[in-house]
Formats: sequence, C-alpha cells, structure tokens
Amino acid sequence: MRVLVTGAVDPGEVADRLVQRLTAGPLGGIEEYGGPEVLRFDEAARAWTAARRSRRPLLAVRIPGRLGRALRSGGLVTGATPKGVRTWADHLADTYGGTGAR
Repeated sequence: MRVLVTGAVDPGEVADRLVQRLTAGPLGGIEEYGGPEVLRFDEAARAWTAARRSRRPLLAVRIPGRLGRALRSGGLVTGATPKGVRTWADHLADTYGGTGAR
C-alpha cells in the first residue's frame, strides 16, 4: 500500500486515513490524499503572521529552476478524493486562538 499525501494536510487526518487503509487491506495501487483547500504559500504565510499578530514584513522569495516551475504549476496539488476536512484557518484558530478572518 502506498498513500501519496500532497499539499497541506492535517497530520491527524493523515494518520486516520492510514489506519483506514491498513484496516481495509491491500490497495493494489497508490492513493492520493490532499487537504481540503489550495492556498498559495504567500496566502498561508500571511494568515500565519496575522494569527500570531506579528507585524514583521514578509519578503517574496522566488524559487528558481525546475523545482520552482513545478511548484508554481501546482506540483504539490491534487484534486483526488478522499481529502481532508481541516483547513489552515482551523489549524491557526486552534493553535493561536483565531485569525480574525473567520
């Protein structure tokens, strides 16, 4: 059994999915599993700094080359189901007491 996890996924949900897959028996292939939403890295970073009430500036860093092109074209994103349900905003709210954006 191979489970391919992409994007931002809650670790608890990944663990639950692995237990489900192990209980179900052999898969005979690869199952993709992703988070419930697609966020650009800068969006996630802005939400994180807002949740922490940080006033530090964020600086854009361009990742060059093949890796950068792959990331910009959605290389870590999947539209596969099943997918997780816990969002980045949920995580921030639980960790820092809210983002102010909910």
